[in-house]
This record gives sequence, C-alpha cells and structure tokens, in this order.
Amino acid sequence: MTAVFIMIFIFYYVVKADISHIFTFKCYTGNISSSVFNSFPSKSEFRCFILCSRNKECFAVTYSSDKQCFFHETKVPSCSSMLVKTYKVYIKIFESNCTKRGKYDFFGKTCHCFPGYYGKDCEHDVCLPNPCQNFGYCHRMGNQKSFKCICVGGYYGKFCHLNTTSRQFDKELTHDNPVQFGDVYPFAFCDHGYFANGIQLRVETGGIDNTGVNNLRLQCQRPYDNTQGDHVQSGITGEGSWFSKTFCPLNMFIVGFRVRASPYKGILGDDNAITDVKFKCQKFLDVNNTFIEIHPQGGLKNGIWGSWSENCNSTSAVCGVKTKIESSSADKSGLNEVKLKCCSYFSKTF
Repeated sequence: MTAVFIMIFIFYYVVKADISHIFTFKCYTGNISSSVFNSFPSKSEFRCFILCSRNKECFAVTYSSDKQCFFHETKVPSCSSMLVKTYKVYIKIFESNCTKRGKYDFFGKTCHCFPGYYGKDCEHDVCLPNPCQNFGYCHRMGNQKSFKCICVGGYYGKFCHLNTTSRQFDKELTHDNPVQFGDVYPFAFCDHGYFANGIQLRVETGGIDNTGVNNLRLQCQRPYDNTQGDHVQSGITGEGSWFSKTFCPLNMFIVGFRVRASPYKGILGDDNAITDVKFKCQKFLDVNNTFIEIHPQGGLKNGIWGSWSENCNSTSAVCGVKTKIESSSADKSGLNEVKLKCCSYFSKTF
C-alpha cells in the first residue's frame, strides 16, 4: 500500500511540476548504457522526472537502486514479460491536450477532461468555434459538453442571437460643484452596445459675455471589436467653438469625471459656470481598477476644481450624458451641470 501511495504521489508531483509531460513505467531488457547520454545522483525518482521534463533531449529515465538518474536519448524498447531480469525505466510521453485540459489517469490510461473539454485526449473544446454570436463570451460549465453564452451589447438568448433595445443602466455620475442656472436637457445616449471612449468640449474663450464651456460631446465606440460610432450631446448652444476630440487609450472607456467651475458672481459679474472638465478612463473589463486620466482641449484656467465623481463599476462604462445649460439670459453662463450615465457591458438575462 505504501509503495502504491508513493507512486501516485510521484506521478501527481511530476504532472503538477511540468504539465507538458507524463511518465509511464516500462521494463527494459537491453543494456541501458547504450542510449544514456547523461547520469547524475538524484535523491528521488520524481526529481529525476522533473529534470527530464525540462530537457528536450531526454526521452526516458532510469532510476537505479543506488539513487542514480540516467537520461536516455531514445524511447528505450520495453520487454514483454516482467518475469525476466529487467531494469525499471520510465518513458516520457507527450500528452499536451490531456494534461492541459484534463487529468491523466496513469493506471486506467485515460483522460478525465476538465469542464468544456471532451474526447479521448480532451482534444475537443465546446467553445471552439465560439457558439455565441454577436461578440458573446462562451463560458464552460460543469458538464464536459456544457456551456453558457454570456451576452453583450443588448443581445440575449442561448446563443446571443436575439436583440433588445433595453439598456442595462448602472450608476448615474454627478459632480459636487454644479451652478444653479440654465435649462435641463434630457439624457442623450450612445447607440445600444456602444460606450464613451472620447470627449469634445465646446468653449467660448473670450468676448464681452464669456460663457466658458458651453457643451460637451461623448464619442462612442463598441468595445467588442473597437467599431467607432457616432458622437452624442445633450442640449444645443450657439456660443463658442468645438475643440478637437480627446480619446481614452486603446480599449479604455470613460468611467468618471470632475469639473472646474466658477461660482455665481452676482448680478454685476460675468458668470461662466463650468470652465473645464477632466475624465477618467478604465480598460474594458479591468478587474484591477487601473485608471488613466484624460484632459480634453479647450478648458479655461479660472474656477475651482471639484472632487472626482464616483466611478462606473468594473463591468460598465459611460454611455450617456445629461446637461443643464444657460444660453438665453442677458448674462449667459453656458454649461452649469453635467450628469453621466453608466451602462453595463453585459446584457440582462431573460
């Protein structure tokens, strides 16, 4: 019983140490020195196995009773009977599919495949080719041939083959320094399945009635294949000019923002409310919460920076914008307040 336990431990240790190779026992009747190219002392068999696994020229190992390890340059022939006097050698077998996609049963000489893999050597994968349509993710389940599609971009169904116009909203992001004037405009959203990866400011930089930042646009992109979409804006104003777009780094999307604003100056002052905005980008589905700050062109220097807004969750990003703009009074102050809406990357399960 003890010997069997030790052998099981040795095989398990070798597979854990180098999953690209396994070793099977063979008896050998020939002269072992004829194919040996290296030998050295080794305290245990499994140490010998591990070193052979790492050596491309080693195809078999012999472990002697005096604790010597012998590397063979060929797969030495095996004998047909254990009754004759033989040496114990172990042949290195390449089982890349099985040992990477399942566990090898050394005694039953079969593969026990991990979820989602099947076949004699676990060579088949339920997720290849991907059965999930429209950029869906194939998730391997407990049964060898079982999978589940995790749908994105408004698609749903067993294979993400059905579409819905219902967005999955997450947080609504606000800033802590809004100004009190202007008309509230409704949310404007990226197309379903698209998220904000760029920003553009409309700014009036001078004049008798300097309005500062008058509006902003979200540039939308689809994260699953980086298809560029349209830009969206909430509200219309005629003051100022649009500056160039500023984008998040590749595969990153807007998840937070902060605002610089000038407080109300009274009836004799020239109010310009929001004067600058910064945005925070995060990589698509980044569980490490790594953020990059971007600062679009056109912002002014006056005003006080507020705190950063909340961030969208790691499975969502900004998809819509809502504004409050003063553009019709004697002292127009332009953009007074901004709200951003986060949408989930994943679709609702129906």
